[in-house]
Formats: sequence, structure tokens, C-alpha cells
Amino acid sequence: MPWLIAAAVMLALTAIFDNAIISSGLVAYDDELISGIRLGVAPVEDFAYTVAALLIIPALWHLWGTRGEASP
Repeated sequence: MPWLIAAAVMLALTAIFDNAIISSGLVAYDDELISGIRLGVAPVEDFAYTVAALLIIPALWHLWGTRGEASP
């Protein structure tokens, strides 16, 4: 359940801020280099970083959190 809440919050923030940054003109994408699928003005590829973080960070936390602990 906490993972779903974190995913919803992170994906919502990604959508809001990516759209703001792209709309303001700070970032532009070459249409030849993206899939063309957009959520607002943000290409769907931008969400891959968020999904990767949602998967990799807990995995690393689990991996590194078990080091040095005694097995029960």
C-alpha cells in the first residue's frame, strides 16, 4: 500500500512539473526522438525515470538494509 501511495504522488508530481517545465520553454524535445505519446505536453518517456526510481530505490533500500544484520 505505501508503494502505491508513493507511486501516485510521484507520478502526479512528475506530470505537473514536467508539463510546467516544457510549457515554459525550459525544455524541448525533438519529435523524431520520442514516441509521440504525450500526457499533456510531456512525453510519456519522461515518466520512465519516475517508474525506475519507484522500483530501484526500494530494492536498494532492501538490499542495503539487510547488510550487517544478524539472521534470525
